Amino acid sequence: MSKSRNSKGFLTRKWCDLLFFLWLGIFVFSSGVGAIDTAESVQKGLAYLAEVQNEDGGFPSAKGRLSSPMVTDWVVMALQASGEDVTGVHWCKNGVTPWAYLQKETRSLEGTTDYARTLLTLTAAGSGPVYQGVDLAEKIVSFQLPHGQFAQCALGEEGLVNCQIWSVLALAAAEKEIPSQDKVLAWLVSQQNSDGGFGWAVGGESDPDDTGVALSALAVMGLEKDDVVIKKALQYLKDQQNEDGGFGWTKQKTNTATDAWVIQGLTAVGEDPAGEKWQVGGISPPAHLCSLQNSDGSFQWISGVDSSPVLMTAYAVFALSGSSFPVNPSDEVNVCGENKLSCAESEKGEEKTEDKVQAGTLASFFTRVWPDLGGVMRLLFSSIVF
Repeated sequence: MSKSRNSKGFLTRKWCDLLFFLWLGIFVFSSGVGAIDTAESVQKGLAYLAEVQNEDGGFPSAKGRLSSPMVTDWVVMALQASGEDVTGVHWCKNGVTPWAYLQKETRSLEGTTDYARTLLTLTAAGSGPVYQGVDLAEKIVSFQLPHGQFAQCALGEEGLVNCQIWSVLALAAAEKEIPSQDKVLAWLVSQQNSDGGFGWAVGGESDPDDTGVALSALAVMGLEKDDVVIKKALQYLKDQQNEDGGFGWTKQKTNTATDAWVIQGLTAVGEDPAGEKWQVGGISPPAHLCSLQNSDGSFQWISGVDSSPVLMTAYAVFALSGSSFPVNPSDEVNVCGENKLSCAESEKGEEKTEDKVQAGTLASFFTRVWPDLGGVMRLLFSSIVF
């Protein structure tokens, strides 16, 4: 009989203490007075997600509601970003994992961002680009226009910038060559507003959410933080940062989603979101994001307001795990979706591989997110684990 994850037992897993220690060390080293403990917030967030997971393996928008493929997409990416295996026994409910739930659910893919999000989820779970008989990578490529923009004209997407951003990220996740990448990059860069930010629509007002994700897209196409486009975007974000250290959609209150998109974007281009540069009154974006967490591990939308708690928690866990889009799992992770293993079969080998997977995930995190600390932390990590 397959086991379902117990949220209380989950918090006491043997890797929790090590993860906490190493993560805390990173923020103490990098942030000084602004040091925070994101590990505890991540673990509490994961426990909450385990608690609300439905019996069909999927995740709802809020506890007790029906599972949603879209919400489950974001949760799967968050789990993989935090080092979890969405195909493994720890995330089985009644023998069904989130990955198995997504495989059996029939969904309507219409907009370009629908295809992109689904492809990002497939690659996060370690699967190929084919979903329900459709190669999603090839499908996205087919939407490309001669000048490099990804858009379905029949749906009026020529006026959308976010289709370009998410298409780039999805193709990068699938390790699919981006056709005419120079044109793709040029078109996206041309959408940068004079204030340095990006909006979701052509000619639209800049917003921190889309600017954060645009940074990830620019990064996967080879731009670095010394490039003028990145510098302008970073300055825009700094100008938009609120007095509480967080970010909000345009001129609205700071919120979990915007914090998360900005944090992952900063991470993508090699910025330290917890560093002194991004602190306001000693409060960094990750610190502000952690302040929005409820006692049950879920995250509020804005301070004092719970809205779409599962989605907000997935966004927060993703960002606080030190990841950025796209997220692809370690090759060590066993993928039930590829070899059709049941949860029970997967469980047999999980104890043998868990240490190796977790070690690889953490080591990769140090090297990728804070390269200046990579050598020190890898040395410390090696002396503890190996």
